[in-house]
Amino acid sequence: MLRIIVDAIKAVDRNVGALVLYCAICLLGSAGLRLTCHLLLGPDGEAAAPASAQGLLLLLDVVLAAIAAMAQAIAFARIGRDIDRPLYKVRDDKEALKRFFVMWLCLNLMLLLLIRVGSAILAIWQDEVLFLMVMMVIAAVTATIMPAGACVMFAGRFSWPDLREHLAPLGNQLPQTALIVLLSFLAYAATMDIALRFAQEHWLLPLVADLASCYWDCVVFAAVWLLCMQDRDAPQEYDLDF
Repeated sequence: MLRIIVDAIKAVDRNVGALVLYCAICLLGSAGLRLTCHLLLGPDGEAAAPASAQGLLLLLDVVLAAIAAMAQAIAFARIGRDIDRPLYKVRDDKEALKRFFVMWLCLNLMLLLLIRVGSAILAIWQDEVLFLMVMMVIAAVTATIMPAGACVMFAGRFSWPDLREHLAPLGNQLPQTALIVLLSFLAYAATMDIALRFAQEHWLLPLVADLASCYWDCVVFAAVWLLCMQDRDAPQEYDLDF
């Protein structure tokens, strides 16, 4: 089952341009957000910030979610087009943005809302066990968002009536799906732990964690894309009983 991860890594490494574009856009946005937080909040963190500063940080989070959605739509479409050439019909970056920007923005905002709720809970009840539980929930949601988005992009469009059909490959190829989600959960949990624990003391380690997370995003996307191709190309069973 690990073969699909190896093939996904090869696909990502083959698309260096898309990988660099995605990492550069996301890292610039993340670095800008961290710098703004440092300038606005200083060493005391968001809990000690005035309401106006917290409102500005929330706005910056939304902007960062939009920037990430733009990077996801463009870079992932390029990777998918290369893997599934010539079948994938999203011609260029403009069409990719038109089809998938809103979907990725909604997924990113959902994750942002979860992170904000988790942060609010931890601000009220500062407990190590609760911190670990919140981290695990966020990592689990993050690990499932990427496969879902990849399936929709493989289908070529987002449609509520067809969403179940678009996500069907994840269930049809359940062992490989479980492997991808499990590895994603572990990877995202590790990178988030590094980013949160060293956010105040070191600026470089969180950015390195962000870079690793960006690379893993691309690997997960490519792995799910390959999974969807396997499901599409698998022999179909037909009911011949009359």
